[in-house]
Amino acid sequence: MGGYMNEHHNGTNMKVALLTALLVIGITAISHHSATAAECNVHCQFEVKYSKEIGTTKDENDQSAFAEIDTDTGWSGAVAGSDFTSSTKEGSGTNTIAFPCSFGGIYSVSFQKQTEGGTLDVKIVKKGTVLKEQSTTAAYGVVSLAGQC
Repeated sequence: MGGYMNEHHNGTNMKVALLTALLVIGITAISHHSATAAECNVHCQFEVKYSKEIGTTKDENDQSAFAEIDTDTGWSGAVAGSDFTSSTKEGSGTNTIAFPCSFGGIYSVSFQKQTEGGTLDVKIVKKGTVLKEQSTTAAYGVVSLAGQC
């Protein structure tokens, strides 16, 4: 049985590593143009509406998690949920992005600052609990988080 657990754990680590690598590649492919205020407003309104439809970051929903972005700068990034689909996002300022995160699944998110200055803080929240958190103040810094739902 110990062998099975080891193989299962290594398989999960390999999936997390693969998702993280794909997201880092995806971020490098994102162009470094700044979103206009109108683009951000449409994007941000969509994210807020979507979050309200499935719940808030304090939601007891077992099928979703949220990437909470807290920043004073522009950002772009990629999100991959437990359904193995990924999407790219961009915006400026604080935002919340919902993604599928069912029990036993894995997730991976990676966001990059679009400026030299400022701070980028990203939290992964599920059922009101912070699963992971990381921040950067580096010029054009990147925050990457991955784990099990």
